[in-house]
Amino acid sequence: MRLRWTLLFTLLVGCGSVITATAQEPVKQWTLEECIAYALEKSLDVRSGKLQEAAAEAKLTQSWWQYAPSLNANAGLGYTFGRAIDYGNNSVSNDLQSTNFTIQASVTLFEGLGHYRSVQANRISRDVQKAANASLRQNLALSVASAYLQILYQTALLESQQRQRELTEQQLTTSRAKVSVGSLPQGALLDIEAQLATERQRVVETESAIQLAYIQLMQLLDLRDENFRVVRPSLSPDNLPVLPAKTLQELYEEARGHYAPLQEASLRKELASKNIQIAYSRYSPRLTLGASYGSGARHYLDSKGHPTEIAFSQQLKDNASQNINLNLTVPIFNGFAEREGVTQAKIGLQQAEINAQKTENTLFKAIQQALSDATSALKRFQAAAQTYQSAEEAYRWAEEKYAIGASSAYEYSQAKTKFNQAEVSRLQAMYEYVFKTKILNFYRGMAVTL
Repeated sequence: MRLRWTLLFTLLVGCGSVITATAQEPVKQWTLEECIAYALEKSLDVRSGKLQEAAAEAKLTQSWWQYAPSLNANAGLGYTFGRAIDYGNNSVSNDLQSTNFTIQASVTLFEGLGHYRSVQANRISRDVQKAANASLRQNLALSVASAYLQILYQTALLESQQRQRELTEQQLTTSRAKVSVGSLPQGALLDIEAQLATERQRVVETESAIQLAYIQLMQLLDLRDENFRVVRPSLSPDNLPVLPAKTLQELYEEARGHYAPLQEASLRKELASKNIQIAYSRYSPRLTLGASYGSGARHYLDSKGHPTEIAFSQQLKDNASQNINLNLTVPIFNGFAEREGVTQAKIGLQQAEINAQKTENTLFKAIQQALSDATSALKRFQAAAQTYQSAEEAYRWAEEKYAIGASSAYEYSQAKTKFNQAEVSRLQAMYEYVFKTKILNFYRGMAVTL
């Protein structure tokens, strides 16, 4: 009995230790780089793109085998009941079983370079798929960075609001003491309580915004981890990124070499041009060389009235035939199929050229907008920083005056509200500037990092 209780006590202590260790295990915090890497690894769209790229690679490999000869074998077994032509001597017989074997080989000697151009087209198609996948990965990385920065901004905003709420709570405690001794009117206390209620509401709203931002990031990652948290890098007004000292045209030329959609559009234009060459090759004559070997045997189901049958193997040997042929096919008229093929291919090239030009225009506008946004964001941040500094000094002055009874609670509340607004504006401007510079660097081909 004593041994049983000892074992039970040991088991409970061990379980408690495991639970305590699990509870104290730190929650993993994800960096932006880890989030982007995880999204690229787990994204179903990215995985689907890789499969399409593999399929394009397989199609390219298969197109090389078009140059190889084709080789096929056939075997047949048939029964004829009633009057039939005897295989071998063309006499009439009844109820005949026939067996035949054929092996054929053919190779295309010339077909207007159609195979060669098909290989080139399939190689371009593979490169198009690679560029499309690169574009997909770039856009996904930018979306993850945007959601990540939204979490950082909302978290920094929450900390600011919590600090302001704590200051107001301290001020409320001080004001209540003054009201109790009659040095402060009751109305002043009501103003402070109203302000505290407003600040508490803002804290709740920002907490909800943080939760929503986490949900958006987790959905981009296809992650189902309730303890998911991100690392907060040290972003401050003193270590913000610097705008590149380049003109709009220089940034555009730099982005042209890294923007995957533009590379994809250029490859699609090249593919459309190759399709025109393939369409023209269908006008060309086609020359093929073929060879075949065949044999057969027969067996009478009713041997009455027929000569003694030759052995099966001997029949195959006696009935063997070989054939070699050279075929030339010249397209003369096929319902204008070749002409329509060329017409459709030319239309495809024109559409690809339009799409490529639209992509270039889109890239230029994106660079122009990104540079303008980043420059404007920097100016807004600089202005917001100055406003914050002035509002902070005004708030401290109002706090000191209110503490000695030289100003009303309303004046103190107004100064604090302006200070809160200035701090929020500075945070918004700072994170907006960081994100805009990341977008600009993204178009320049730089990795999205913090």
